[in-house]
Amino acid sequence: MIKKVVDILTSYDTPYKLSAIGNEAIARGALEAGVDGVFSYPGTPSTEISEIFNLVSEFQASSNQSKEKNLLKTNLYFEYSINEKIALEKAIAFS
Repeated sequence: MIKKVVDILTSYDTPYKLSAIGNEAIARGALEAGVDGVFSYPGTPSTEISEIFNLVSEFQASSNQSKEKNLLKTNLYFEYSINEKIALEKAIAFS
């Protein structure tokens, strides 16, 4: 299932229409826009978006992306922080 979600979010190989919930669409749009760092904290109102980015990040780490066409030009960095203050500080430092 993880591979299927990541393929839907990041692959250009097969153009097709699909139905996605809003959070998946937000994640896809962020990936297409070139987001390369995502910082989140437990209990955030957008937890599902964070989980999607975590799946993409784990998939990248576990597979050889150089052979696949992919939306992601660079590796996606994802990190859970202990609270929103720390997440914000890390995001600022990352940018």
